[in-house]
Amino acid sequence: VTAWLQYIQSPKRKTCLNRVMPHSLPQANYLWKSDSKFEWDGKLDLVGDLDELPELLELINFHYNEKLTKGNAAKDNEIKNRNFPRNKSILSNSTLQSICSYVALDYYLFSFEPP
Repeated sequence: VTAWLQYIQSPKRKTCLNRVMPHSLPQANYLWKSDSKFEWDGKLDLVGDLDELPELLELINFHYNEKLTKGNAAKDNEIKNRNFPRNKSILSNSTLQSICSYVALDYYLFSFEPP
């Protein structure tokens, strides 16, 4: 985990890993207009948690079909949970602090559960 954090924050990266790297970026990165300009994307009107979608739509009198699935959530994927369990106890405190520093803006903007 520590090696991957160092790699994705390094200016020297292998091009073969460029396609997987965006999956490790903080989610807040996708809200900015560009990498060089720290301002909200003008097309962005709302940021929210999909778990709150039914209640949000009810506010505008749109009845959400609760039987619809919410998409491809990794936390609900049995294969990922079996092969890549979330076991924070195997991480050192310094590794946890590095992760928290890297995604601090996500914890500030979204209701992510801290490690």
